Amino acid sequence: MDTTTLKGLTVALHFARCGRFIFAIKYIERQNPGISRENAIAAVASFGYREQSWNNETEWLDGHGENRVRVL
Repeated sequence: MDTTTLKGLTVALHFARCGRFIFAIKYIERQNPGISRENAIAAVASFGYREQSWNNETEWLDGHGENRVRVL
């Protein structure tokens, strides 16, 4: 699948950066009628933000960088 021809990539990229992957997938689906859900998911996955966002949002370090707080 060629993701360069999809519409709405800028907004979907913003959603993915914020960790809102479902919004990004739905936005691509809405902007590109006829695209399969699997292709929309693949397009969002190609941004590469899922693993990075998960690590940044679920673990915070305290002021000294020693104690970790897990946020669910």
